[in-house]
Amino acid sequence: VPDGQGVIAITFREGDARLMRIRSLMVKAVTFVGAGVGHAGLCSVAGSDALAHCDVCLHDTLMDPGLLQQLPAHAVCLNVGKRSGAHAVPQEETTRLILDYARRGARVVRLKGGDPCVFGRLAEEVEALDALRLPSRVIPGISSLSVMGASTGILLTRRGVSNGFSVMSGRGQGGSTSAVGIEARRQLPLVLFMSLSVLPKLLLQLREDGVAADLPAAIVLEAGSPMEDVLRGTVGSIAEMLEQVRSQRDYTPAGLIVIGEVARYAFSREWGALQGQRVLLTCSDVLQPESRRCVEDAGGLPLSMPLIQLRPELAAGDIVRRAREFDWLVVTSPSAVRCLLVTLRECAVDVRSLPRILACGPGTLRELKAAGLVPAALPEKDFGAKGLLAVARTCIGKGDHVLRVRSDKAGRVLADSLREQGAVVEDVCLYRNDALPQDSLLPFDTVFFASSSAVAAFVVAWGVEALADKTVLAIGKPTAKALDAAGISDVIVGIEATVESAIGCLAACCVGRALV
Repeated sequence: VPDGQGVIAITFREGDARLMRIRSLMVKAVTFVGAGVGHAGLCSVAGSDALAHCDVCLHDTLMDPGLLQQLPAHAVCLNVGKRSGAHAVPQEETTRLILDYARRGARVVRLKGGDPCVFGRLAEEVEALDALRLPSRVIPGISSLSVMGASTGILLTRRGVSNGFSVMSGRGQGGSTSAVGIEARRQLPLVLFMSLSVLPKLLLQLREDGVAADLPAAIVLEAGSPMEDVLRGTVGSIAEMLEQVRSQRDYTPAGLIVIGEVARYAFSREWGALQGQRVLLTCSDVLQPESRRCVEDAGGLPLSMPLIQLRPELAAGDIVRRAREFDWLVVTSPSAVRCLLVTLRECAVDVRSLPRILACGPGTLRELKAAGLVPAALPEKDFGAKGLLAVARTCIGKGDHVLRVRSDKAGRVLADSLREQGAVVEDVCLYRNDALPQDSLLPFDTVFFASSSAVAAFVVAWGVEALADKTVLAIGKPTAKALDAAGISDVIVGIEATVESAIGCLAACCVGRALV
């Protein structure tokens, strides 16, 4: 099928802010991934995950080609790299490809050798996306600077020998040689590690050495963590800004000091549907990866803070071993499918011994299909108990033996309703849904609840007051009902009880508010 066939294209006047906001619902953040140097194992876990879920990969030449084996079968893979100035694809064409695929709504990964933030021409590609208000994110990689020390022992910092280094390129534009003398080095940005406690003294040295007080300066606190913060000022003001932050915190965070013109620049977080919102993800570890991807695709910042953990009930193994004795298996959540598969493996039970399956919900169906299981019956629209029971009336006969598997929080209502229809039901608690304590609450704009249990855990830990002036998102109606019972009625609810639907509804609400 030719590219674009059967796809609706939207064309609009350049610079139309309203239509650009609407378009943000249809595009995904472009991900710049550092491939590392040497071998595929030096690409980060986050980078590998981005590759495994992309639609398009535009990759450099100087990297381990084994990384490309992680791409899904459907992904478009293009070499746009260069070696010693020889370009497989001109830079302008590479940038055009990034923009074109991003505007088609594809999940694009730009895979760069080493660390894209160091001599990776990252700025111009991100700026091209910013110019069209397209979202992006960056996953750093291990640079050759780090790999060189690890493989040769040539450490750029060695006690008593060297406590720092300059990093430059000896090549200028067009292949010319650039200056590397002392005057050229004086123009370089200065990065200071582990220096916050002596910042005033260091700044005084710089002023005495002729550095202007109005030269831009920045401090990056807890870089890369959910608590990351950036202070931007000048050589003359940055120390006072740091003191203000210290006075507001119980501890002094770690940070990097950057001095030079580069300190004035920043990546935009404005173009995605979520516009850089910090979204707190309270779901279990099982749903965290998909939740992060959906938030990142929408241009938000995911903050992982699982408040529940799923624990398989060992006692359920006895009845799972008797699965072949039943006529039907009823499963109604993705977590139940996962825990069932774990129990089957631990009990050495062949999945082929499972009876016919009655399931509900797209998430549950996706988990079953991933395990090679196809339900014999499922509702087409109503994924609640009402819809499930309606389907059960058409396929489960009176006297049929039914195995219903659930969590300890799911309750017995569905099993009792099936009994009322004439089925013989064995109701089994397959796994427990336990609270997972967290030390502190991360600063956030939006919180995503994927279960009633997570709602309860949050309220116990921090109270409903912590949700004041925050956007609250629920995966489905039962979770929204739990929030309402806790006194939180202003809630965004997914159309379908899936992560993708819930985050999509959040994105649509954010865009809708911006257009009012």
